[in-house]
Amino acid sequence: MTSKRGLVEFGLDCDPSQSLKFIGLYYSESEFASRSIFKSKTPWMMAVKPDGRNVMSLGLATNYFHNGERRYLILSVERVPQIIKSQDVFISFMGGFDPGEIMLNHSVSASFLMFIYPIDAEKSALAKIDL
Repeated sequence: MTSKRGLVEFGLDCDPSQSLKFIGLYYSESEFASRSIFKSKTPWMMAVKPDGRNVMSLGLATNYFHNGERRYLILSVERVPQIIKSQDVFISFMGGFDPGEIMLNHSVSASFLMFIYPIDAEKSALAKIDL
């Protein structure tokens, strides 16, 4: 492992069948600093989420800069109710959202990424596309 790459375990004490939600929030350096409550020499920190809750999180630097500021990712995890009770394995991902001024304006089209596994091929619109 190097100082730039490494393995960090979340170390959650939970049953493997419990549902977890990983949340990654992308911030400028100044916003990252204002959300960091507890800092240490480890990647772990206490952070303030947009809803005001304090959560133990990982603070991760990126190689990206915007308007002269480095961008950071705050990654946290929460237990959530099981989404699909009839399946043992279900994974969904949503991300890559347009900026807030677009996402919150319902009069314009917005874009984001979504991944769901497994899908029901009978019901999926993707299954009907002729490639």
